[in-house]
Amino acid sequence: MSTTGKPDDELSAAFAAARRTAPEPDADFLARVLGDAEAVQDRLNEAEVAEREATRRRGARASVGWRGVFRALGGWPAVTGLSAAAITGLWLGVAPPDGVSATAQLVWGEDITLALQPDIGTELFPDEEG
Repeated sequence: MSTTGKPDDELSAAFAAARRTAPEPDADFLARVLGDAEAVQDRLNEAEVAEREATRRRGARASVGWRGVFRALGGWPAVTGLSAAAITGLWLGVAPPDGVSATAQLVWGEDITLALQPDIGTELFPDEEG
């Protein structure tokens, strides 16, 4: 736009001509780009096939015994977290802190006691004498 607020005819004509004629890339340039893309795809396919083969070989070895269990659970990080959670749950079950008992009493409204002694009595064999 000019200082008078009217559009410049020359500038508008140049923009209109640019819109009509789209730039075309050179044929050699397109051939080089496509060649590079095919080379990258070939390398990626080769790497994928090699990775699948390595995973198959590792899977055949690692699916036996404890390694298979660890692999199915997600590896050592997952097994470590699972072990920590199990040990924490066992500890809270055996020796709960005072807050857990108070919270349980508030939730259920009664006092819950768990006796861990077996009730076998003093006689191991009541039918036999002597």
